[in-house]
Amino acid sequence: DINFKDGSDFIGKFKNSSNNFVIKSVYQDADLIFQGNDGGSDVTAMTIDMSGGGNVGIGTTSPSTPLHIKGAGDAYVTIEAGSADGNVGLLFDNSSSTQKGALLYDTDDNYLLFNVNDAERMRIDSSGNLLVGTTSTDFSTAGTVLYGANGVQMVRSGAPSLNLNRTTSDGAIQEFYRGGSSVGSVSVTSCLLYT
Repeated sequence: DINFKDGSDFIGKFKNSSNNFVIKSVYQDADLIFQGNDGGSDVTAMTIDMSGGGNVGIGTTSPSTPLHIKGAGDAYVTIEAGSADGNVGLLFDNSSSTQKGALLYDTDDNYLLFNVNDAERMRIDSSGNLLVGTTSTDFSTAGTVLYGANGVQMVRSGAPSLNLNRTTSDGAIQEFYRGGSSVGSVSVTSCLLYT
């Protein structure tokens, strides 16, 4: 062991524990602070908050969550793939270490995938199209595709692909525009549909 003292006070140690390298602060709730010098000024690069159960702060000395990152202005986190076809993302597990959700980016096919309840539910493809309930823009594949400025595609098998519901008064349930001006509508009453 390598012990550290401040005067007569024992403040911490380096030690080997079952072949693990241990850095230990012996003061109750005392933080582990990693500091350096940047252009002649002392900077705190990382703080491990022992009073917060081991919260790690990068750019902050008072981390409030297990990982708390703070920039001087804007703050970004970079996740870099290790190969040209590698994927990057965040995985969300429950307390049993079972993956329940994910936010993934495919770096070679260039799409962003949203995984909920251990299944893909939505993606944004390389053209900026939003696909919900489908992984394809093919018109014969069930699902919804929002093409940005180019319209919406809704495909469903064995049931209506679009449901419209006016919950209270009679009147227009759908309106049609050309060049920003209304050119028609579909309206409903309690007993019939008319244009």
